[in-house]
Amino acid sequence: MGVLALTLLIPFVRVILMAVGSAEMFALSLLGVLAIGVLTTESVTRGLLSGLIGLMLSTIGSDPITGTLRYTAGSIYLYDGLSITGVTLGLFAIAEMIRVFAGGKPIAAAAVGQDTNIMSGIREGMRDCAKNLRTILNGGIIGSVVGFLPGMGGTVAMFLSYGHAKQRSKHPERFGKGAVEGIIAAEAANNAKEGGGLVPTLAFGIPGGSTMAVFIGVLYIIGLPPGPELMNENLHMVYYMGWSLALAGILGSIIGLGLAPQVARLAKMPSEILAPLLIAFSIAGAVVDTRIVFGVYVAIAAGFLGYWLQLLKYSCAGITLGYLLGPVVERKMFISINAYGLDFFTRPLTLAILAMIVFLVARPYFQRRRKRRNAGAVEPPSQQGDAP
Repeated sequence: MGVLALTLLIPFVRVILMAVGSAEMFALSLLGVLAIGVLTTESVTRGLLSGLIGLMLSTIGSDPITGTLRYTAGSIYLYDGLSITGVTLGLFAIAEMIRVFAGGKPIAAAAVGQDTNIMSGIREGMRDCAKNLRTILNGGIIGSVVGFLPGMGGTVAMFLSYGHAKQRSKHPERFGKGAVEGIIAAEAANNAKEGGGLVPTLAFGIPGGSTMAVFIGVLYIIGLPPGPELMNENLHMVYYMGWSLALAGILGSIIGLGLAPQVARLAKMPSEILAPLLIAFSIAGAVVDTRIVFGVYVAIAAGFLGYWLQLLKYSCAGITLGYLLGPVVERKMFISINAYGLDFFTRPLTLAILAMIVFLVARPYFQRRRKRRNAGAVEPPSQQGDAP
């Protein structure tokens, strides 16, 4: 359903893109960086700093406007900036494996999926889905809509769909105790949000979650940066991506039903065996991308940086997106200032996007103040003794 939503929305998005200029793209890129940072951390300050760290890392290398070298320390390996593959693999894969290794325990305490009669479970699951087609359709619609909203992510989609299914259920008391309708609603929304999330990701470079933030990195690696050029000059690639996602979902379900019980046992593998293997694969990927050993250094450094920032509860997704969109922010701001001067901030659509940024940043602070005020208003009555 998410892919269908993508297919139906592409004509309208292309019309909208005609009204989007350099000033609007600057504001949208900034919104994407700050949104993914704020919405993937518990602290707004850490989320903002995550995006800013990514923007700072993007300044390493040659200036996208003048070509001036910045922060290269005389190393020719930094002329083109840091390796996108090395940064992404380091912040996500290597940092996560360092965390697992430091924990000293397997990912799961016991192997998953050791039921003897697997086929009966598959048939029962298919029957449950057939009985709850309406729940699947509702979850798909909710997931597509939430995926279209920048920075919302799958967690929001799943909780909204779950809550909607509980409200419409004749037996809401079963939810939270293994009700199959809740599982179906959440998973339908989770799958559909990927197709809906492709719309802002491909059209404006604004991801719907951390997964789409990584996907933007893949697009830059293969030379298909998201934005108006992709939607206008390579529109066929957009449809390829959408329907490939739908086909991958079907094939992934078929393969997963057969392999998941066995593959899940990897979660029981000791961390001192699993972590080095996956780190080695990640380092190999960095070498394949850059063809030089320097890519290994970038991946390892990004891995330790990502692990340290995870301990401090910063957003690795926000850092990655800030690094990817940093040149876009610089370039669009330069073009906007040359074209409009500082008046580009007063363009209607730019003002609306900047207002969204202010709302995104200020909302958690107001919510915290409201909670404190409500907590202060509800005070237990003082215990006073009887008068003598």
